[in-house]
Amino acid sequence: MMDSDIQRLIAGLAGSVQLFHERFGLVGPTSQEELLSRIPIQEEEVRELHQAVLYETPQRVANEAVDVLYVAIGTVLRLDRGLASAALEEVIAKNNAKSWDTHHVNEAGKVAPRVSGGRALGLPAHPESVEGNKREIHASHARAGGHPEAVDSRLLGSDGSPSPLRAHRPCALIDPP
Repeated sequence: MMDSDIQRLIAGLAGSVQLFHERFGLVGPTSQEELLSRIPIQEEEVRELHQAVLYETPQRVANEAVDVLYVAIGTVLRLDRGLASAALEEVIAKNNAKSWDTHHVNEAGKVAPRVSGGRALGLPAHPESVEGNKREIHASHARAGGHPEAVDSRLLGSDGSPSPLRAHRPCALIDPP
């Protein structure tokens, strides 16, 4: 099967997810509670994929990988349309810009930025942005009852910005109530 066939099928999968949501009334504004409830579903699908990779046939691995994608697409479709579109465009552009000149495959098999002079290649050096992001996380951490100076560096992305997948902050990707 050619790449264009896979792309067509992925688009069809997204259409299937949308119809599934409509069929089960998963339409309209999304709450933070709903988004949080989707995380265990995604985790379950990832666990099933992990088990399939370890113990099952390649067909089972493919089916489980598609299940992971199905739930992930569902989460994206439940976000505010404008924000989801902007995020999709940003992630596509960011990953399309990566090359062997700016990135490498690290020991874990992940494509990661090449580092030169203490910063990732291809990323602007804006120390004030990094410091501002650290201050934002400090303030958020303090509001949550933690010590304002105790910022875990794992809350920062590779460019020093807060990582939305790591920082525990209120979700801004949902439709307002």
